[in-house]
Amino acid sequence: MTKEKAELDAEKTDELEYRKAELMQKNDELEKRKAEFMQKNDELEYRKAELMQKIMSWNTGNQNLCRKMMSWKREKQNAEYRKAELMQKIDELEYRKAELMQKNDELE
Repeated sequence: MTKEKAELDAEKTDELEYRKAELMQKNDELEKRKAEFMQKNDELEYRKAELMQKIMSWNTGNQNLCRKMMSWKREKQNAEYRKAELMQKIDELEYRKAELMQKNDELE
C-alpha cells in the first residue's frame, strides 16, 4: 500500500508540476500581452497628446481669425460711416453749388 500511495503521490506531484508549468507559461504569455497592451496604450496616449496639441493650435488660430474678422468688421463700419459723412459733405457742397449758381444767375 505504501508503494501504491507513493506512486499515486508521485503521479499527483507530476500532474501538479505539469499544471504549474502550464500556468507559468500562461502567465508569461499574459505578461507579454500586458506589456504589448501597455506599449500600445503609451503610443495612443502620445497620439492623443499630439492631437490635443493640434486642436489647441487650431483653437488659437480660430481665435486669431475671429479677432481679425472683428477688426475687419470695425474697419468696414468705420469706412461706411466715413463714406456716409463724405456723401453728406458732397450733398452739402452740391447744395452750396446750386445756391452759388442761382446767385450767379441773379447777378447776371
